[in-house]
Amino acid sequence: RSSLVAGAEVPRPSYALVFAPSRWAGSLSALLEKLARELRWPIKFAPILATVSDGPMLVLHTFFTAGLASSGKQPPRVFFLGKEELDEVSKLSVNPELRTTNTMKINGTVLAIHAFLEREPQAVGSLLLFGDISCGA
Repeated sequence: RSSLVAGAEVPRPSYALVFAPSRWAGSLSALLEKLARELRWPIKFAPILATVSDGPMLVLHTFFTAGLASSGKQPPRVFFLGKEELDEVSKLSVNPELRTTNTMKINGTVLAIHAFLEREPQAVGSLLLFGDISCGA
């Protein structure tokens, strides 16, 4: 068991990502509410997201930020993109002007998302994008 040193920075939750078995799809909202309540998750500043998976068990991934302010790095952020936002990203992905700045040889869609979210590619370690294919995303 570890203890905090006096004056140490307490890690702050950034987000939680839940992969739930597909058999629980019908009760996903209730499951998230219960998880947030049981974990005392700070949903006001750290979203908790869920997606259905083909796996047999519930998997919870979390990210906590600690020391990011002193390192100059930006914390991870979670964005919800609707159809209009995804359409804008699609337009940006074929923008020739944006492609000329692509010195890191990043995929055009990923580069467009960086531009849309106003984050430099060097500031983003990884990207998870979920789309609802039933809506044509």
